[in-house]
Amino acid sequence: MSEHRTLVPDLVGFGWDEASRISRAAGLRARAVGPDDQPVRGRGGVVIAQRPAGDTVVDHGSELILRIAHGGGRGGDREPLEPPPSPSGYTDQLDEPGGWVEQTRDRTVGSEREPALVGT
Repeated sequence: MSEHRTLVPDLVGFGWDEASRISRAAGLRARAVGPDDQPVRGRGGVVIAQRPAGDTVVDHGSELILRIAHGGGRGGDREPLEPPPSPSGYTDQLDEPGGWVEQTRDRTVGSEREPALVGT
């Protein structure tokens, strides 16, 4: 057991680059893993979990496992600008004159006709 102990920083929510820099400054060896605990490249990812947990005291030089998630695109997760309409709003649209129900009511699928496309 090492004579030198260090406090593990809580790095959840940090980008990989900054998390690895903070880990080194704390005297820890950061390792990036994916959801299946397989090694991944951390660049561009965000720390979503870590082992050991933040505020734990460990030996100086210990390994810090950082679970990394990569976003699905450049836009990231954002809240909608407006709340979506309620389900009753959709029902009103279906039943209004010229709405989806009226457009599809008389369409049939027969051997000589193409299937009706929804919403056309």
